[in-house]
Amino acid sequence: MRKKILEKRQQRLNKRKQELVQRAQASQDAAEVRSINAQIQEINEDLEDIREELDALDQEERAAQPPQAGDPVPTNAQEVNGNFRASFAQGQPAENRADENPLGSMEYRTAFRNYVVSGTPIPAEYRAGEAISTADTGAAIPLTIMNEVINTVRKRYGNLYSKVRKISVQGGVEYPIGALKAKFRWINESTVSPRQKLDKLGKVSFGYNTAEIRIAQTFLSRIVTLSAFEAEITRVIAIAYLEAMDYGIVNGSGDASMLGILNDPRVTKTVTMTASDMSNWTKWRKNFFSQLPL
Repeated sequence: MRKKILEKRQQRLNKRKQELVQRAQASQDAAEVRSINAQIQEINEDLEDIREELDALDQEERAAQPPQAGDPVPTNAQEVNGNFRASFAQGQPAENRADENPLGSMEYRTAFRNYVVSGTPIPAEYRAGEAISTADTGAAIPLTIMNEVINTVRKRYGNLYSKVRKISVQGGVEYPIGALKAKFRWINESTVSPRQKLDKLGKVSFGYNTAEIRIAQTFLSRIVTLSAFEAEITRVIAIAYLEAMDYGIVNGSGDASMLGILNDPRVTKTVTMTASDMSNWTKWRKNFFSQLPL
């Protein structure tokens, strides 16, 4: 049933993608083409997610099929009335189950929901050891919700968040930055170009910042099922995160948060435009792009 639903959705998305491609090819408006390309990119990501889910379902179906004629006989098989019979282990191997992260289990997901909705304490087995530190936060967000938040952020983007480059570097380390420049000089047979000195490089460091999101308990307590609870809390967290990122990129103070563009001392030139200027391409070109270096 799940596979049929995914295949129908895949067909709808492919049809929608083809319509957008045709619209983009026929359009003469650059802004419209950019908007269409953004929609096509989102559809491509949805199609990739569907393809991965279909592959996973195919693997599950193959694993659930009984052995066919010609398949190798298990070592523990016994012949009974001309037929070979053997016991097959179901599910994950014991060592894999032991390595499974407890924060992604159904038990912890249910305990987390009960904690958020009614304040029921998280069971002691999830608090002990190094799994989570709940002295201040009370409970760690289950891995399933965190993964869904990441996927939702990746699909939703943000007004500015999608334009910012995301890189994975070690925090607290200073990295040199600067522009390598050289001068071109004409020479002849009796002269050589002198050695050139490199301008002093600047540096940038990436710090660690902590944030929190608070959601009304009375709102979440009205959601009955676990799946609905996880879907709603994922949506709320993702939207709050993207809004905070967009604001921080522009106006972050740099104190326990990101340093925004307007508060960065290296930004020495600003452009002021009214709301009507923002929607006028001619004003954009005159007021903003004229200030950018070639």
